[in-house]
Amino acid sequence: MKTPFAPACLLMIFFACCGAAHGEKKSAEDKAYEGVVALMDAGKDAEAEKAAQALVAEWTQKFGAEDKKTLNARLLQGQAITCQNGRSAEAEAFLRKLQPAMAKVFGAEHPRTLNCQNSIGAALDAQGKDAEAEKLLRGLIPVEERVLGAEDQLTLQSRSNYVKALWRLGKVKEAERECRVLLPRLEHALGPDDRLAAEVGMMLAEILTKQGRHAEAETQTRAALPHVAKAFGKESLETLSAKAELMEALSDQAKYAEAEKECRSLILLRTRVLGATDRATLRARRRLVSFLRDQEKLAEAEKECRAVLPACEHALGAEDPDTLSACHSLAKCLAAQNKISDALSHARRALEGRKKVLGRSHADTRASQALCDELVKTEAKA
Repeated sequence: MKTPFAPACLLMIFFACCGAAHGEKKSAEDKAYEGVVALMDAGKDAEAEKAAQALVAEWTQKFGAEDKKTLNARLLQGQAITCQNGRSAEAEAFLRKLQPAMAKVFGAEHPRTLNCQNSIGAALDAQGKDAEAEKLLRGLIPVEERVLGAEDQLTLQSRSNYVKALWRLGKVKEAERECRVLLPRLEHALGPDDRLAAEVGMMLAEILTKQGRHAEAETQTRAALPHVAKAFGKESLETLSAKAELMEALSDQAKYAEAEKECRSLILLRTRVLGATDRATLRARRRLVSFLRDQEKLAEAEKECRAVLPACEHALGAEDPDTLSACHSLAKCLAAQNKISDALSHARRALEGRKKVLGRSHADTRASQALCDELVKTEAKA
């Protein structure tokens, strides 16, 4: 199943510091701990991991391996690992090893112990271990709600990861129910422009799309999109993803003129942010061809397709699947205008390339074969 709307690492909610009470002067340890948190807040997760590891070594020697300060630093180290791409399995192992010590020293239901469990859930989520994540979070969330409150940031984060696990396990109705409970809590507790609230708003739109409720998905995407732009930035990858979702929601309702308008806006943004030859930009241009063709703007679709095909060849290679898809699209544009000979030439190129790259049984290869067969029959009748 498609991974739901997933921005950069939003996994960790950090507790204030190591030990200073309100109004007390912060110790050197408190300042060092908060320095690591600041690195993570800035997205410098590798640096944060290294700094946390140094604190663990120093504090283990100074205070002992099971001192609360040392355990806090270890937790922070595990969280820094979790936020680095490709290291979630390592993070899971690290945090599972830490969990018993956290429960022993702080107590099984202490917020920091719950934070460690939440972080394990995030590591499972990042690995796509959805059944394990669902089981862990299903048990953790009621405890967090009882101990921390339903609108505590850690509780809300756990519920967000729980929705993602349900969604990826195909439990779509249950995911929608959870999303509808979670979203207003997030908006109330953190504000609608908070990153987690914006993420869950877009997840709800995708869940509606999965159920074929395209009008509702459009409404939800339009509602969420301004908050995504405020939370992540108008030209962020998250905003680009949300705009693409809106475009597809319109297309799913055969609102091709509106989809075309959104697609043109998306192409401009992707070109500015990612570059004209980025795969995502080129794919948006191919979607534009589809929307033009759906509106029978065939000459315009052909012109765009003839521009996209060489751009794909140059950026991706002549046998890349996206290049072959552009070739197939051009063949369809030409066929729709009764330019059979030219259409058949491009259709055959797409077919041979797809046979080689994707295999004869692939759905795209079969589509190219069907188009070629149809064009051969049409040419024979001419």
